Amino acid sequence: MQGSFNVHLIGLSCIVFVAAAAFLIFDLDSKFYPAPKQHVSTIGYDETTKTIIPEPAEIIPPQTIPVAPKKAELPVRVQIEPKSRLNELENKEFSLNLSGDAHVSGMVKKTTITLKLQPIKGTNLQEFRILDSRLVLGSSGVSISGTTLKIDEKNITIEFVSDTFGKFIIRATLDEPILSDTNNKQSVLVEDQNFYLINKETPYRLNLIGNLSS
Repeated sequence: MQGSFNVHLIGLSCIVFVAAAAFLIFDLDSKFYPAPKQHVSTIGYDETTKTIIPEPAEIIPPQTIPVAPKKAELPVRVQIEPKSRLNELENKEFSLNLSGDAHVSGMVKKTTITLKLQPIKGTNLQEFRILDSRLVLGSSGVSISGTTLKIDEKNITIEFVSDTFGKFIIRATLDEPILSDTNNKQSVLVEDQNFYLINKETPYRLNLIGNLSS
C-alpha cells in the first residue's frame, strides 16, 4: 500500500510540473486570463503648448471733476460811525492864541492876540461869542473889541470893532475842521491881514500863527 501511494504522488507531481511548464512556455496564462485593455487617448498634441499672456487691462484714468474755484472770502468791513463830539464841544470854552509880526509905516512890531470864545449852541460850532480879547503890540497892551468869530470848515473870520474905523474883519485858516480833530487843538495861520487901530489909511499888516484849543 505504501509503495502504491508514493507512485501516485510522484505521478501527480509530474502532471502539475508539466502543466506549469506549459503555462510558462506557451503563455497560456495570457490566453486564459487576458489583461484588461487600457484605452489610450487619441487626442493629438501636435501643436506646441503656447504660453498665453493675458493682455493688460486698459487703464482708465480717473475722471477729474472740475471744481469751481473757491471765491476768496472778503473780510466783512463794519463801518463804525465816529461818535459826534458836538454836544461835548458846545459846552466848552475855546481859546485862540496868535503871535507873529505887525508891519506899519516901515516898522515891524512883535504882536500877540488872545481871544476867549464861547460856542453859540445850535450853530454846529460855526459861530462863537468873543468873551475877551487882548492885543499886545510891541511891548504895549492895546484895547480892542471883538464881537464874533465864525468858522466855515477850515476858514475863520474874526470881526472886530474900532472906535476910529468901525467894524473890520481878519481871516485865518485852520489845519483841520474842529469836529475832525482828536486832540482838541488846531493850528491857525493868519497871512497879510489888515488890522485897524488908528485909522484906515495906516492899518497894521498882520502875519501870525498859533492855535485854537478847547
